[in-house]
Amino acid sequence: MIKFFRHIRRSLINENKMGKYFKYAIGEIILVVIGILIALQINNWNEQRKMDNTTKLILKQIQLDILSNIETTEIAKEVYNERDSIFWSMKQKELTLDDFSGLKGRPFRRAIITFNNFNMTDRGFQSLKSHPGLRPGELADITKDLEILEEYSFMFNKIDQQIKDNQEKHFEYLRTNFDWFSSQYWKGEISEEELKFYAYNPRLKNFIARKSNLFREALYSGEDYVLKSKQIYKKIDEELGQKNQELPKSIYNEIDLTQSEKQAFTGTYQLHYAPPLNRIDRNSSVDSLIISLDDKSKLKYKKFVNEKIYEFDLNPIEKNLLESIDNYVRVHLSIDENGFLKLKDFIGIPYLFKKVSHD
Repeated sequence: MIKFFRHIRRSLINENKMGKYFKYAIGEIILVVIGILIALQINNWNEQRKMDNTTKLILKQIQLDILSNIETTEIAKEVYNERDSIFWSMKQKELTLDDFSGLKGRPFRRAIITFNNFNMTDRGFQSLKSHPGLRPGELADITKDLEILEEYSFMFNKIDQQIKDNQEKHFEYLRTNFDWFSSQYWKGEISEEELKFYAYNPRLKNFIARKSNLFREALYSGEDYVLKSKQIYKKIDEELGQKNQELPKSIYNEIDLTQSEKQAFTGTYQLHYAPPLNRIDRNSSVDSLIISLDDKSKLKYKKFVNEKIYEFDLNPIEKNLLESIDNYVRVHLSIDENGFLKLKDFIGIPYLFKKVSHD
């Protein structure tokens, strides 16, 4: 091709056609420039395509991180609520050695001695921060939200670490002052000295109060984190053009019920079913084991694709239930498909309450 163009230029010079020669030369330069511009544009398209693919991969990784962290946070919230419920019940009545003995006392002992590790991941967001050139204008809103989410994550992890530190100090106190902790506890044996510590030690009450406060801080922080995470997940779906795709079950819509919607649930619920293995105090009348919901209760529903789950906020159950049911129930409630009000004890066994009157 180069020889062909060179031959044309030489022929024009030999024929002394300088005007045509200059016109041809200019045309050849223009063609070269156009070729360079086309090549640059193709290269830009390729680079943009690579950047778009990288952006999509990072955003999808962020979504995977969000799903993983929501699962971690929800598990943490369940654990913290269970432990806080146990501590709350311990503060409501004077417990005896019998309350801490055997299988019945296991939830109490476990709540006092154990703690859990909850770790969140942010690989996707860190990857996004390491690629500042990826559509900075278009992703500015998502990036800002992720920075807020990072702060929520920091607060949750900070509280979680305080719980661990508080537990370590308690361990050190037990190791230093009680022989049973090192010689019997880790073997799964329970001595009378250990039971007396649980029932009567005044320092334990201070430890429980501190740990309970941290659990509640973690619950509030976890709620903020999960709510913001769900909002960001949906924004990323829109950015990826997946707005109408079915969302994972953990990314549901949680909406406060209106006053008129609450009317369907308000009223008095009486105990209808208790598990055979869970003894109900025979001194209590079943008629007295009731739960009342009024229009001031914090009712919400979690809406999935083809189902609705109605749940209630975390509130202590009435004192008459606390004193009558062995496992000192305090968890959040839900309405099942048959209209029964359902709550669970510390180990997940359900109790059913049937509506007997409307408020």
